[in-house]
Amino acid sequence: MVQGARLETGTVPTMDGIAVMAYPFGASPVQPSLDSVQEISVVAANGPAEFATAGNIRVITKSGTNEYHGGAFWDYNGNALNARGFFSNTVPFRVYHDFAGHIGGPIKKNKLFFFVTYEGSRESAKVTDIEDVPIQEYRNGDFSNLLSQGIALTNPFTGQPFANNQIPANLISPVSQAVQDYFFPLPNTGAPGAVSSNWQAQYHGTTGFTNYDHLDARVDYNISSRDTIFGRISWRRMPLDYTDLYPLHVTQLRRTKSAVFSWNHTITPAAINEFRFGATFHVNPYYADVIGSDLVKKFGIHGISTAGIHDAPIFDFESFTSIDLDSVDDSYQNNPETNFEWIDNVSWTRGKHLMKFGFDAIRDRLNGNKISSNVYGAYNFTSVFTGFDYADFLLGLPQTTTLSIPNPPRDFRGSVYGLYAQDQFKVSRSLTLNYGLRWTPGLPYHSKAGAIYNFNPATGGLVIPDSGVQHVSPFFPSNIPIVTASRAGFPSGTCSNRTKISSSRASRSHTNLSKATRPLCVAGMASTLT
Repeated sequence: MVQGARLETGTVPTMDGIAVMAYPFGASPVQPSLDSVQEISVVAANGPAEFATAGNIRVITKSGTNEYHGGAFWDYNGNALNARGFFSNTVPFRVYHDFAGHIGGPIKKNKLFFFVTYEGSRESAKVTDIEDVPIQEYRNGDFSNLLSQGIALTNPFTGQPFANNQIPANLISPVSQAVQDYFFPLPNTGAPGAVSSNWQAQYHGTTGFTNYDHLDARVDYNISSRDTIFGRISWRRMPLDYTDLYPLHVTQLRRTKSAVFSWNHTITPAAINEFRFGATFHVNPYYADVIGSDLVKKFGIHGISTAGIHDAPIFDFESFTSIDLDSVDDSYQNNPETNFEWIDNVSWTRGKHLMKFGFDAIRDRLNGNKISSNVYGAYNFTSVFTGFDYADFLLGLPQTTTLSIPNPPRDFRGSVYGLYAQDQFKVSRSLTLNYGLRWTPGLPYHSKAGAIYNFNPATGGLVIPDSGVQHVSPFFPSNIPIVTASRAGFPSGTCSNRTKISSSRASRSHTNLSKATRPLCVAGMASTLT
C-alpha cells in the first residue's frame, strides 16, 4: 500500500514544521547542521492529532537576536591516530577534516534578524579492496591441481574427462577470455597458488559521505506586534566516488534542498494563526563509470539490445569474486524526489482548554529510476557442466542466464492531506486530558507513465492503469490475466479506490490505518514482471 507505507513507518521527521522526506516512501531526509539547531523533540508514540503519524521527530532551527553571536569548530582525524585493518599489512592512509562556522544577529534591531551556518567535510583516504581472483593456471585452462582434491573435470561436449584436467585452448570461449582479461587481475598477495584473498589493492576513496558542503540560512522579521514571518533555506551536496569492485568505479552524488516560509498572526490575545509553506528536494544518483553496452560489444556477447545505461553485466561465480554491481546495491539509480507542503494551524486558549485546529497538505513528486545490471545479462556459472565453476566459465557455459528489460521511470505523483482538531484540557493540577480527531483520506498515488500494478485475488491476475498497457513486457506469462483499471472499475489513471483513514480517541490522537476492502497500488513496474 502506498499510503499505508507512510503510516506504517510510524514517524516523519520535520524541520521548522515541514516534512523533510518523501512522505510515503521514507527517502533520506534533509539534515541540518548541528550549529543551526535550536531544539529537537522526539515523540515516540501517542502523538497529537496535529501530526499524521504516531511518532514525530521535530527540529527547530535557530534565529538571530539583537546581539551578534558566532562560533566555529574544526575536527581533525589522521592515519597516525588509527590502527590497521585486520586484513591490511599497513595502516591505510586517511586524513579527515570537519569544520563549521555560524553567525547570527540583527539586520535591524527589534525588527529583522539573520542566522547563517556553514559546515564542510573533507577526506583524503585510501581504501583496501580484497578479492579472490583465478590463478594463472586457471586462466589458461589448467586445473590439474584440482586432481589432488578429488575434482576431475568432465568435457561436457563428449562426456569424457579432460586429460590431466586441462581444457584445450581451442575450446576456451573468446568471450570468456575477454571478460577474464577485463575483470580479473593476476594474484598479487598470499602464498603461491592461493585461490582465496589472493589479490588486494588500495585506492583513493572515502570511508563514507565525508566530502560535503552544507548551508543553512534563516531570516526572521517582526512586521508588527501581531505579525511575524521567517524564511529558511538549507542546502547540502555530498559527492561519493569509490571503487568497490575492481575495475569498476562508482560515482554517487547525493543532494538535498529544503526551504520554508512561516507567517504567525495574532488574532486575539488568546488566538494565534500559523501558516507555513515548505518544499524539500532530495536526489541520490549513482552509476558505474562504464556503459554496459560498450562492454557487451567489447566482450562479443550477442542478443543484448539495451544500450547507453551506466551499468555492467553480471558474472556470478561460486569460487571467485563475482562481478555483480547489484550485490553491492550499485546498480544504476537516479531518484529525484520533491514534496511541497502547506500547513495552517489555529491555536485558541479558553479557560482550562488549549485547543488547536488546522489542516496540512503534501504534494509528492517521486521521479527517477533504478535499473538492474540484468539489463546487460546475468550469467551464473556453477559446477554443473564440468565439475568446477571457472571451467564452465572458460567454456562459455553458464548454468542460467537472465536478461531484463529496463524499467520505465516511476514518475509517481500523489497528494496527502488531513484536517484535525485537538484539545488539551487541564482538569486539575494533577490531571490533564489530551484528545483529538483527525481525518485523512487515503488517496492513491499514480504514475505518469502508468507503470504500477495491483493484484486481483478474485482472478489471480493484475490490474494496471489504462496508460500502463504499453509497458507490459512481451515476455510476461500469457496465463496471468491483465485487466486495465477502467475495466476493473477503478479510475483509469490508477488501480485502486480511495480508502479513509481517521482516528478519535482520548490520550492517543494519531492516525491509524483502517482496513480497506480494496488495496492501494503496489509500487512496481509492470515491465519488470517476467
